Amino acid sequence: VSTSDNLDAFTYNPAGFAISHGWETFAYGAFNKSDIENGTFYFGDKNLIPGLGYYVGYTKSDKINKPSEYNIGFGTNISKNLYSGILYDHNDIYKIGTLWRPYNFISTGLTYTSNDDVSLGLSIRPFNTHKFSFGFEYKTNFESEKTEQMAYVKLMDIKGLALMGQYFPDTE
Repeated sequence: VSTSDNLDAFTYNPAGFAISHGWETFAYGAFNKSDIENGTFYFGDKNLIPGLGYYVGYTKSDKINKPSEYNIGFGTNISKNLYSGILYDHNDIYKIGTLWRPYNFISTGLTYTSNDDVSLGLSIRPFNTHKFSFGFEYKTNFESEKTEQMAYVKLMDIKGLALMGQYFPDTE
């Protein structure tokens, strides 16, 4: 939630759409091993148009104007180091988010979805570089009162390639 300034803005925090690292794109397929013909092919872009991101997912039976999955988001810079964004997906769920980076070595994020999920994150870059980060995230649902926690380490030594290790204490 607090480091979502790349393509992970689709998953974690739409405020990341406001942060431009140039045009970013992806394409991949997700298939069940026992039913490969009914997989889904995804593609999407971030910052083809500044601040805008989208992805679509097609199955074999989808028409070009009717994908099985889609997601569109927009982010903007509110003030120095403060970003906000909104995302809408095929399940009619909205997500709003903020990212605040008061200094290069610290980042915070907050998101809220229309199905009452709230996520809060804090990330530290101890060497004042984007190449190494660690952070903590907390998520809760107001309706069910279910909570999740996560700690992570993120390494990004090669431009465009990030390695992330995550720890979820509730899954032990």
